[in-house]
Amino acid sequence: MFYNEFDKTVDYFYKCNTCGKLFISDNNGILARLFKKVKCPNCGSRDVRLTNIDRFIKKD
Repeated sequence: MFYNEFDKTVDYFYKCNTCGKLFISDNNGILARLFKKVKCPNCGSRDVRLTNIDRFIKKD
């Protein structure tokens, strides 16, 4: 989750369990997952999960 300065929203990082694509959605994380409103933009699957983007950023 990170705060987007441009449009003053909170964005969430998701990973599609079907195709593996990482994407950003500004939907409310927990509520969007409960009601299956988040869809992968690549394959259209609703089988997505919140991901911690810090794991993907290598810290030196």
